[in-house]
Amino acid sequence: MTKFSPPGERINVAIIIEACAAAFDVSDLDIRSARKNAEAVRARAIAMLLAKEMTGLSLQEIGAHFGQRDGSSVSARIASLNAQLNEPGQYELARDIVLVRATLQSGGLRASPRTGRRH
Repeated sequence: MTKFSPPGERINVAIIIEACAAAFDVSDLDIRSARKNAEAVRARAIAMLLAKEMTGLSLQEIGAHFGQRDGSSVSARIASLNAQLNEPGQYELARDIVLVRATLQSGGLRASPRTGRRH
C-alpha cells in the first residue's frame, strides 16, 4: 500500500501525507480533509511542517494538498506546532515528528508512534 520513495529520491507532499497517515493510523483523506479528530489534526499538522521543511514548496502550494487551505492557514498551523514543541513536556510530539522524518529520509516504514504496529 505504501509508496515511500527510496533513500535519496526527492520527497513530495503526497509521500509525506502517506507517511503521516501510516504513522498515525488515519487515512490520506483524513489528512487532506477538514476532519477534526485528534489523530487527523496531529498528522495533518506534522505533514504540513515536514512539507515545509522537505519540499521547498511555498505555503500556498502546500495548502493546495491539504483541502485547498491557503498559505496563511498553513503558516498558522506550523507556527502553532512549533509553539507546542517549545512547551515543557512535549516529548511525544517531538518524537512523532522525528520518527516520521526518519521514515521519510530512509524511504522505509517504522512502527507507528501511537500503536507500535508496523505499516
